[in-house]
Parts: sequence; structure tokens; C-alpha cells
Amino acid sequence: MHTFRIPLGGNPIDNRSDIWKIDDEDVRIAIQYIRCHACLGINVSNVVAAVNASRSSLEPRFYRVIGHSIHTEIKKTQIRQVRHLLTTGKMTLEQIAKRTGFPHVQHMATLFRQQTKMNPTAYRNKHSKNE
Repeated sequence: MHTFRIPLGGNPIDNRSDIWKIDDEDVRIAIQYIRCHACLGINVSNVVAAVNASRSSLEPRFYRVIGHSIHTEIKKTQIRQVRHLLTTGKMTLEQIAKRTGFPHVQHMATLFRQQTKMNPTAYRNKHSKNE
């Protein structure tokens, strides 16, 4: 049995209990691992290794249960954390990119725009809790 500690702390990336509704244990372990490690720059191979399953076995099951790929889940998890950091603090985009596992601000901003239809600065201005 794999156990990953998921820290709690008011962060949308951490406080999601829907994971326990997943019947496939390997997929559930993969989701736990992604939620704990996505912002450390992990990739699909890291997830597969953590689950101790073959990639050819895990990927189709993950897609069937979750509705998208492991890679997509990693990126969605990173962007959820970017959104959280944009609206709860005064970190620069460079600091946020580093904290969420993106090697370059531009890569983070491009992916952010694809997922939210806004650039990070506009999102911060619209949703900031520091006003």
C-alpha cells in the first residue's frame, strides 16, 4: 500500500476529498502522488514509478477513470496552484513559476492562458484577495 501525505492548509490543491471516490487503487495513488508532487516538476514517468505499475497499464485506466491523461492532470494541478498563489499573495510571476514547477515563466503563462483564457496578471487583478 502506498501512502502519500497530503498536507492541508487552505490550498485548493490539497483539500479535495473526491479522491476517495476512485475505485481503482492505482489511479487513486497516482492522483495522490500528483497532488503532492506536481509542483516539483514531476512527469508521467515519475507518477508511473510511484504507483509501481506499467505505463501501458496505468495510462488507459487513468484516462478512463479521470477523463484525461496523467500529463494533463499534472498540468491542471500546477495551474490550480498558480491560480491560488496569484490570488493570495504578492509573489512575482517568476517566483510563482519556480514554486509551481515551471522552468520558465513563459511556459507557465502560456499554459495558464490555455486553461483559464486569461493571462496571469489579468487573472490576479480580477481575482486578487489582497485588495
